[in-house]
Amino acid sequence: MLLHLGAKSYVPDSWKNHFKFITNNINSTKNALQYCKENDAKLVFASTNIYEYSKKKKLNEKSKLNPKNPYQISKFLCEELCRQHNINFKTKILILRIFNSYGKYQTNKFLIPQLILMINKGKIILKNPDLSRDFIYIKDLVRAINISLDKTFNFKILNIGSGTSKKIKDILKIILDEMNINKKDIEIKYLEKKYKNNLQYYANISEAKKFLNWRPKFSLKQGIKDLIKNK
Repeated sequence: MLLHLGAKSYVPDSWKNHFKFITNNINSTKNALQYCKENDAKLVFASTNIYEYSKKKKLNEKSKLNPKNPYQISKFLCEELCRQHNINFKTKILILRIFNSYGKYQTNKFLIPQLILMINKGKIILKNPDLSRDFIYIKDLVRAINISLDKTFNFKILNIGSGTSKKIKDILKIILDEMNINKKDIEIKYLEKKYKNNLQYYANISEAKKFLNWRPKFSLKQGIKDLIKNK
C-alpha cells in the first residue's frame, strides 16, 4: 500500500510558475504509480476539489469537473494518470478528493491560520465575507486516510469534506469567540462585497460514509477550538 501526499498545494503559488508547479505534481504521481506497478502495491491518492461551481450546493463524485487553476489542473491530470494506470496495469487506486483541510502546523498562507495570525496582530484584511467553502479538520482527514489504507478497492473516488459550508465571516466569528476577543476590538476590512464564485458549495460525503464507515467527528467550531487549544 502506498499513500501519495507529496504535492505542492498552495493555489496562489501555482500561478507564479505554473509549468514547474504542474510538472512537480505530475512527476511525483508518476513515481508513486511506477512504484505501485513494480511492487504490486495499492495507491491512496490525495486529490482535491476539482468540480465545476454550480447552483447545486452538494457536489458528489459524479459532478461536472472544471479545474480552474494550475493546482487543480495538476490534480486533474494526476487523477487521469491514476485512471490509465488502473486500466493498463491493473493498479488498484483510491482517489480522495479532499476539500479545504485545516489544522495544526498548516502554513499561515491558508485561511484559518491566516485569520488567527491577523487577529493576533489586531487587523484583519480579507476579500469577501460571504465567500463560503467546505472545511475539514485535519484529525477527521487523517482518520479517513488511515481507514482507506485498510480497504479493498479496484478504482474508486471519494469526497472527503465536512459535508457543510461556512462563510468567511462566520469562520471569523467562531475564531474570535474561541479566542475570547470582541469583534469591536479588531479592525476588520473587506476588499470586495461581491465575488463571482460566491456559491455555497460543499462535499456530498455519502459515498465516503458508506465505503469507509467514516464521518467527521469535528464540527468547524469544535475543530477551531481544538486547534486554538493545541496551537
